[in-house]
Amino acid sequence: MTNNDIRLATFRRGGAEITPLAETQQSMDQVFIEDLTLEASIGVYQHELTKKQPVQINIVMDLSPLERGASYNIGNIVCYDQTCQGVKAILDNGHIGLVEDMAEKIAAYCLEHIRVLRVDVRVSKPRAIKQTTHVGVRIVRVK
Repeated sequence: MTNNDIRLATFRRGGAEITPLAETQQSMDQVFIEDLTLEASIGVYQHELTKKQPVQINIVMDLSPLERGASYNIGNIVCYDQTCQGVKAILDNGHIGLVEDMAEKIAAYCLEHIRVLRVDVRVSKPRAIKQTTHVGVRIVRVK
């Protein structure tokens, strides 16, 4: 398999793209959260300022691997439950104007973990435009 073949390798599961950092030629782990659906106070239009609406969040975090000989335990992993709770806290912290702002806040939160090297965040609003299933943004941030 060539480097180009490796770079093009994309794994799909449930609509989220999980792409390895194969071009770096190093080991890595990933933690992903798919279709986290929460109610959020989000939007810039008048009707969005007073009523919560559903948002769907997908996160893929690329992690540095554990050091050789280390064993997995709750103290050295990126806990998906804790990450979901952190995302909920961001949404509970007040109104957010744009999905771009929400995605940036989620990415910044994820990158706080020492093992997270890169994060891919997708935030969509499933009911924002009637003719679509979802609209939103996807951002990728690297430490």
